[in-house]
Amino acid sequence: MLSSKLTSLKESFLAAISYNNCLKLGGPSFLCLSYAIVPPMGKQQKTHHNKHLHARKAALEGLFTVFNKKQQPEGTFAKLSANLSPRDKAFAYTLLQETLRHTLWLDAQIQAQMQKPFPAESMQQQILRLGLCQLLILGGIKPYAAINTSVELIKMYKFHKYSGVVNGVLRHIARTHEKTPLKLNAASALP
Repeated sequence: MLSSKLTSLKESFLAAISYNNCLKLGGPSFLCLSYAIVPPMGKQQKTHHNKHLHARKAALEGLFTVFNKKQQPEGTFAKLSANLSPRDKAFAYTLLQETLRHTLWLDAQIQAQMQKPFPAESMQQQILRLGLCQLLILGGIKPYAAINTSVELIKMYKFHKYSGVVNGVLRHIARTHEKTPLKLNAASALP
């Protein structure tokens, strides 16, 4: 463990030296210092990304419980979200509630994109619903975040072979929605 950290530090240092050599040609030298001190972005992004994945995972498991175990979301959500921050808990709860409220409309959007949709109770369908809810209903979520976390959830639940399908369906709908926003059908929403 320690040797891998030392190797990583050595690689960062060597990269900083080569970066410094490039900047001697006229670039500002303070960039080299910040490059050498800041850890690789991949590790920071992964921790940040996993934090947001936990909120989506709680919403997914709540949705799966409602459709497969026929339980009310409020009862199980408290257990599923116990380790989340208040902000992530609020996001997960909103995502769960909005997905449940608009399930019929979300399923219609999914079915329009797939020749053979996933079964309604399947984990794959639940993940597509959550991804679409983030893309089309909830505001403030970047399309790449909704798509990427949906693909990560598919992989987390060992459905690697469907990651391309989920990615393709969500990307296609995101592009279509960007050109011509889809209208949410209020009549298909549950109260």
